[in-house]
This record gives sequence, C-alpha cells and structure tokens, in this order.
Amino acid sequence: MTGTEESPGAERPRRLQPFVSFRYRNYRWLWAANVCAGAVAATQGFLITWLFIEALDRVYNRGATELIGALPVLLLGLLAGRLADRRDRRLLLMGSHVGVSLILLLAAALAAGGLLSFGLTLLLVSLGAAAAVFGRPVRLALIPAIVPKERILNANTLDTLGVGLGAMALIPVTLGLSRGLPIEGAFVILAAVSALGAVFLIPLRVPPRGPGQDEDGAAREASGAPATGRGIMDGFRFLWRTVELRLLFVLLLTAMLIGPWAALHFGAAEERLDITLRQWAVLYLFLSVGVIVSTIALAFVRRLTRAGTWYGALIVASALAAVGVWFSSSYGLIGILMGLYGLAFGVRGLLLVTLVQSHTPIAVMGRVMGVFIVLTAAAGLLGPLITRAGQALLQDDGWIVFAGIVLVGVVAFVLVRNPGLRRMPSHPEPAGPADEGTAVAPGPG
Repeated sequence: MTGTEESPGAERPRRLQPFVSFRYRNYRWLWAANVCAGAVAATQGFLITWLFIEALDRVYNRGATELIGALPVLLLGLLAGRLADRRDRRLLLMGSHVGVSLILLLAAALAAGGLLSFGLTLLLVSLGAAAAVFGRPVRLALIPAIVPKERILNANTLDTLGVGLGAMALIPVTLGLSRGLPIEGAFVILAAVSALGAVFLIPLRVPPRGPGQDEDGAAREASGAPATGRGIMDGFRFLWRTVELRLLFVLLLTAMLIGPWAALHFGAAEERLDITLRQWAVLYLFLSVGVIVSTIALAFVRRLTRAGTWYGALIVASALAAVGVWFSSSYGLIGILMGLYGLAFGVRGLLLVTLVQSHTPIAVMGRVMGVFIVLTAAAGLLGPLITRAGQALLQDDGWIVFAGIVLVGVVAFVLVRNPGLRRMPSHPEPAGPADEGTAVAPGPG
C-alpha cells in the first residue's frame, strides 16, 4: 500500500459516505481515465450521426453502424478478457486510449483532405471499436482490484456519474464547435481527451494478481494444453459453475432480447402520438433525470443485503413502466412513467455489474468481463431483430404486451425457484483487515 492510499481498516464508520471511493489513490486515477474514455465514446456516437447527415449527406443507418461497431466486440471481446487476466492491465488500458486517439486523428486527417467517405467512416467506426474493446474488460476488472469489495458498488456509481457528466460536458462542446469549425476539429478534440485519459493512467499502480491465476497458468503449461482456447473459455466455465451469476446473466439476456423496450423509441411515439423529435427529447429528459437521481441515491448506499431480489424487481419495474408508456396518450403521464423507468434503469445496470464483480475472483475477472461485453453486444444486435419479428407477428400492441408478460414471468420464475439469488448481497461480508489490505496494495500489473 502506498503512503497516499487510504487504509480501509483505519476508516471511521459513517452512515453516509457518497464519495468514499475517492479516498483510494489508484481509484482516483482510474476514475479520471474512465471519464475520458466514456465521454469520448458517447460523443463519438453523436458525432458520427452528425457526420452522416450533415457532412456526407447520407441517411444515418443506425442498424448498420451498430453492427459495424459491434463486430470487433464479438470477435475480440473474449481475447481482450483473457489479456486482461494475463498481461499488464495498465499498459493494456493505456494502449486502448492511445489507439482510439490515433484513429480519431486519422479521421481528422481524412476529413481535412476531403477523403472521408461513407465506407471509410464505417471502417473507422470498426477500428475505433476494436481499439476500445481491449480496454473494456480491463476497466471492469480493475475496480474490484483497487477498492475493497464493500466499496465496489460506490466505485461503480461514481464511475457512472463521472462518465455521464463528462459526456454532458463534451457533447455540447464538440458538436457546438463542429458547427462553427471544420469537422476535423471535433475529431481532434476527442483525440486529445482520449490521450488525456492515457496520461491519467501513468501514475496508476495496479495490484498484483492472485496466486490462483498463476497456478492455473502453470498447470496448463504442464499439461501441454494450448495457451489460448481453454484459457479464453474459463470465464464461461466459471459462470456456468456459479449458479447465482449464471442466473443473473439469464435475466440480463432475457431483458435485452425480449422486452417491451420498443415503447421507448422515437419512431413508435411519432406514429402513435404525432409527436416531434424536440417534444420527444423533452420527454426523454425525464428518463435521463430519473437515471441521474437513482445513480446519485445509490452512491449513499453501503450494502444491499438482497441485491439479487432488487435486480429482478427493477427489471419488472422497467418493463411495467415501458408498457405504460406505450399505452399512454397523456404527455404528462408519459413523462412520469419515463422518469420511473429511468429510476429503475439507473440502478439496474449498476447492480448487475457490482454483483458480478464482487462475486468473481480477481484471477478470472477479466475473462468473465470479456464474456459480459460479448454477450451484451450480441444481445444488443439480436434484440431489435426479435422485436421487429414479434411486431410483424403479433402487431405492435400485441408484442409490447407479450414481451412484458414473458419478461415479468421469467424474472418471477427465476427468483421464486432460486433463494440463493434472492438473498445474494451486493458484496460478501469483508473477511478481515488482511484481505482488505490486499485489495488495494500496489504492485505490477
């Protein structure tokens, strides 16, 4: 432990500690880097949309762009997770930041030369996603390595708040400048912010990995098994053997693949309510406020003893709010329901990540997070296809009702049949001061 690192054993117990994770030196540096990466990723999405519509005079095809961006995640996500468990995590994260920055600078150069075409833009989207994917499992795996388990929920909450606030600041600045300056200026700004994230990682000191991982690697070499293959699949094997985590992933994928989320899309609201994009943006503001409010509230929560139950209940609450939005004709009621959806959605995602992190050994954390990002990317692509097929088969109203009933039924069935998941806490009880000390001890990546 460094002299600047907070000792968990020396903390005075307080009832409310919303910023307690900032006491840990390494977390502060990681948080700053994550804010840069998250803000750049969010702003890129808006900038690409603006580029297609304004600069290239093309219709923005959201499906094609999301597919191009998801392919590197599907192809490289598991490898990125394995590298997060085997290589220097700080260097991997810095390399991801630098890679994204270089691709953004390449986009700026192509735009300045008038060479940025539709095909090249999609290629750059794919290359940027490939560079970013090698940092995603590391970011998720590092938080439980540099803060004690009882602080993971707080650390994830502060991380999410930081990324959201960073995006809120960077998006208006970048898009505002891009309307008064050549678009390459916006790419240069994003490249600079991504590079700044790499600078924040220089003083980061990553704790050593657990001995179990080294033994696993040594055993594999002694058996003559290939270095890849089995190692990459260890994340799947761990999740399959851990019943509660396996069921959490079942609930996650069910919610992503079969849910009434089409009710929250502008296209559906435009047809039903004869609403403009600006009016829908105002209603969507209620959702954003709900997410922010629930995330801030979660920063004050130290531990949830039945976090598994909470996660399932929040999926149900989100589904009911979405169904309500679909069948409502009052703007005021829709705004309230979208706010309630935002409240549930903000907590739901944080709880899932925290539950996985706090119940997964550090030695296999990167591979588990690689599985997480690959499955969510795949479900993100398949979900809209299933929704369109369901709407074609059952009509819009029928699909919304069917999806809501199926989702609520699956959640209820899983929770009723699995008391271990219902009682699953946001983190296990701390084992003692010695274990807490190792959670934040510095060492090689």
